[in-house]
Amino acid sequence: GSVQSVVQRTQSQLVTVEQRLANGELLYRTAVAPNSKSRAEDLARAELVLSEIVEGFPDTRNASDAMFLRGESYYAGEEYLSARRDYRTIVDKGNDPRYQQYVGRAVARLVDVAIRLQDFASLDEVFQKMNQVPPSQVDAALTYARGKAYYFKKDYANANSSFASVPNGALYTHQARYFQALVRMKEAKPETGASGTAQKANYRPAIEAFRAVTDLPPDTEEHRHVIDLAWMAMGRLFYEMEQYQQAVEMYNHVGRDDKAEFDTMLYELAWTFVRLGDVQRAERALEVLSISNPES
Repeated sequence: GSVQSVVQRTQSQLVTVEQRLANGELLYRTAVAPNSKSRAEDLARAELVLSEIVEGFPDTRNASDAMFLRGESYYAGEEYLSARRDYRTIVDKGNDPRYQQYVGRAVARLVDVAIRLQDFASLDEVFQKMNQVPPSQVDAALTYARGKAYYFKKDYANANSSFASVPNGALYTHQARYFQALVRMKEAKPETGASGTAQKANYRPAIEAFRAVTDLPPDTEEHRHVIDLAWMAMGRLFYEMEQYQQAVEMYNHVGRDDKAEFDTMLYELAWTFVRLGDVQRAERALEVLSISNPES
């Protein structure tokens, strides 16, 4: 009797699958939030909680939610092989109604994983999996992922076509337009001088494409970062074209809040000033860098 009492009391205290899922998602959201102070710890805890659902309750309707969130947790923690395993499983179970809603996002993530791992050969498999995505899930995010896959396969024509299909006002519009500018840069060909000798590549079409990115609204932190990348790209292209004053103007648009790009910009700006023969401003840029990032 006392044993049965303990069993009943313990069962009443067990956390339900839904509660476990809510806990796992909360840990994941906390970990990836801006300025998270315990990112690695919270991601590890999220992976543990979500794994309990995936492995202990595989037949419940929450198993698919847990698997996708676990894949996202692995991806955020740069455990790309583990993330790829979960995303592949989701796609392979795409005929299961529980997993169908995640197929499109899982395929898009497989593109990101291949890029992170520099495993471009696996993109052929990803293209095949894209054909398994239900038409209702072919959205701007998946179209953008398809463009990235073509880009890293160096199929620039199809990449540009996919990026152009991402509509204005979508979540990935900024990124798609930035990649279109990268395609223009890859396609740049040397100009021929008056003497018939090859000159430096004509990057002006690419510069105009990057400039179009900077005209997009800086409505999110990620979009502002893409815009800063576009200013950096224009600075580098003007530098390559030996138009150093224009390069300085482009570099000066990079926002101070974008820590990584701002520090890189200061270093490249210093070299641009050196090319201009303005050693004082070059030294000043490096002094700011030494204060902004002493370990640079």
